[in-house]
Amino acid sequence: MPEEHLSRAARLLAEGEFFLCVEWDEPYFPAVGLIRAEGNRKGTWTAADEANYQYWIVNVKGGE
Repeated sequence: MPEEHLSRAARLLAEGEFFLCVEWDEPYFPAVGLIRAEGNRKGTWTAADEANYQYWIVNVKGGE
């Protein structure tokens, strides 16, 4: 796994923030869209976060 794709988790860990991991095949994965939208609204979901998210959707989930 490329290290740059761990940036958000690493940042949250370093800041002592609580976060939740959701696998793409879990039934509540669609709620991630709500999390992304709220993060965008608050400014906590960065362009790099979105690029990493898109990378995984296309290259990992899309390859399943």
